[in-house]
Amino acid sequence: MRETFNIGNRVNVNGAFATIRYIGELSEHQGTWYGVEWDDAAKGKHRGTYNNVCYFSVPDGKTGSFVRERHLKRGLSFLEAVEKRYQKIGTVDDTPDILNIVEMGGKDVQLITRSKDGRSAKSKTVAWNLVQFDIDLTGTDFQYASLDPSFLRATFPVVTHLNIGETLMEDLTDIFVILKGLPRLQCVTISNNVYRNPSDLKANVTFPSIRSVYCDTVNLTFSNFVEFCSNFPNLQKCSFALNGISSLEIPGQDAFTKLTEMHIQGNNLTDWKEINKLGRLPKLNLLNLYKNKLGNIQLKKEDQLFEPLDTLILADNCMKSWTDLCDISNLQNLKHVVIRDNPVCDINPDRFREEVICRCPSLKTMNRSEILADERTSAKILYVKMYHSDWLAAGGSKGAADALSCGVSEEFQKLHPTYAKLFHEHGDFEQFVEKKQNISNQLLPLVIKTRDGTGVEKTVKEAKLLGSMSVSKVKMLIARMTRLNANQFTLSYRSDKSPDIEYPIDSDLKDLKSYAIEAGDTLLVLH
Repeated sequence: MRETFNIGNRVNVNGAFATIRYIGELSEHQGTWYGVEWDDAAKGKHRGTYNNVCYFSVPDGKTGSFVRERHLKRGLSFLEAVEKRYQKIGTVDDTPDILNIVEMGGKDVQLITRSKDGRSAKSKTVAWNLVQFDIDLTGTDFQYASLDPSFLRATFPVVTHLNIGETLMEDLTDIFVILKGLPRLQCVTISNNVYRNPSDLKANVTFPSIRSVYCDTVNLTFSNFVEFCSNFPNLQKCSFALNGISSLEIPGQDAFTKLTEMHIQGNNLTDWKEINKLGRLPKLNLLNLYKNKLGNIQLKKEDQLFEPLDTLILADNCMKSWTDLCDISNLQNLKHVVIRDNPVCDINPDRFREEVICRCPSLKTMNRSEILADERTSAKILYVKMYHSDWLAAGGSKGAADALSCGVSEEFQKLHPTYAKLFHEHGDFEQFVEKKQNISNQLLPLVIKTRDGTGVEKTVKEAKLLGSMSVSKVKMLIARMTRLNANQFTLSYRSDKSPDIEYPIDSDLKDLKSYAIEAGDTLLVLH
């Protein structure tokens, strides 16, 4: 039977996928032509215009072409696509379980997948579909679900993962037919597809087994996505990345009630007020906002938004100053943050990490690097000293004991919401100022060098250190200078008077004076 085509149909055009955008005649050419928008932009020739006449339009670049009907082909049913991708339903898989081929001793050796009891991972006596745990139709001609769910249930009884992304699927509601036949399904991927405008994405049943949904690079709105996900009451992880969205919506009371992870990276979100629409999700633990266009964070402590959130990914956004970032302190349970590649990171790159640590008291990692206890203490002290003059100018107390009760300007409190507490905890700055002159007389000029496992020494810098400085603090200082982890190196020193003798520094609790270190000596960093 001859295939029929309509505008909006997904088609295979000589092996490449496209969507029909026009059917009709072209000027100066006889017969019917089909205007298509390619999935692969590199195949396009124009934007739907021929001889200065616009027949259809495409949103991005030259992704259009005109082709004849003989080049078009419709897609396959679910079972047809499965058999084309794998093998005929009911077939016993007797092929070797080749995992990889590697070269060993100059020969190619096949590594065979084995189960824990030593048997081959694939069953050699049962039809392959009865023991198949995942169905991956990525890149196939799958287009529609023409089947009986009960037949599918008997055919694939143990499937837990389904990927029908990057196919010819055009009606998203078709997936409900498939889901009804896969009762153990936990993860579904429907990314990189072009769907017809959906009118209703609410199924007549729910699918409680689904835990993860990936819906990246599709032509759906966030509202469509929320409606689609409402069919999965136990959903824990979802992704709606690279969809060009600039707005979100407040999910309904019954939506995303068990969601712990949401990934909406690579979109066009600019206003944090849109992000706050997700702030009442009761179990949201991780929020991925990587590579959007967010210019600031807007969070009021009294609103108590994102209370369960402990991981926030903000890398590659548009935050330019500390004013844009200061409300991050209102995420009371934040433990992990990724914030690199924002303009604010370049304001004071040598101190940026310390400032974030001080503004987020519960933080455990930053940019996926663990924050050690010594680093946290050192950062707090440095932060207090750096902004002490601003604190005084804003009406702050001179003494640390009164820090929590003094009247500081609202502007300072907004920019440095944790300063008063840190100042109260980390000593009286007045004493530091009074002793500054005396301290300067106790500074020891030392040469700091690194030495690797090959014995090569490199001078880091000449520095003046207090003789009363503990070894642990010296290590933290050197860690910042060298970008080494303080736990990954040890210290020793050479006396200027006896350059051939090296003395180990073996206790982090002692100070430099305890080792009789003098001016002109060399500190060695061994790594």
